[in-house]
Amino acid sequence: TRKDGTKVAVMTWAQLVESGKTQDRKELEARLKSMEPGNACAYSYPSATTRTPKAVMLTHDNLVFESRSCDMALDVFGKNQRIL
Repeated sequence: TRKDGTKVAVMTWAQLVESGKTQDRKELEARLKSMEPGNACAYSYPSATTRTPKAVMLTHDNLVFESRSCDMALDVFGKNQRIL
């Protein structure tokens, strides 16, 4: 619960997977087609900010680069695995 009394929606991984089963496949395909490497996929608000929080944009290519770098250095994903 936030300070203003509103609730933050939280779901388990199983609930998230289940909710995806009812989503329109065409909508998903349209979103996937429109994605480009520089598009934002997440915004992070670092806790070290003083005063007004500032968002940091994480792009799809940021996450793919980091995932591949970790895999190259640590063999995180193993052979014959894909990063989705």
